[in-house]
Amino acid sequence: MKKLFEILIPVAPNEENQGVCDDRLTFVNKNGGLYNPIFNDNHNLDFETFAIGKVGGMSKFPAIRGVWIDNGQIYAEKMIPYRFACDENLIREIAEFAKTHYEQKSIFVAEIGTAEFL
Repeated sequence: MKKLFEILIPVAPNEENQGVCDDRLTFVNKNGGLYNPIFNDNHNLDFETFAIGKVGGMSKFPAIRGVWIDNGQIYAEKMIPYRFACDENLIREIAEFAKTHYEQKSIFVAEIGTAEFL
């Protein structure tokens, strides 16, 4: 039986010099100027194509807001939740690809439960 996993993918890089994402999914640098996000639709499509190739399908949800602390630095950003029905080995492959593809220190993965197609 497969399991259902959720992965949170960042909308924009969390580098200090890249700015932050506000509630309108607009990207603002420290001086208040707008800039284009690195993780555009084509970038996300590369991730989605890789993941679908591994597991055969996925669910993509609207962006959510997350906040955490790393080495005293507070990060608040929008993230896109993706859900996959697969085994633990495949979700690890997808998470490792996401870490490299999005240049992240880590990728949040949660096991939601078992998955069945009836």
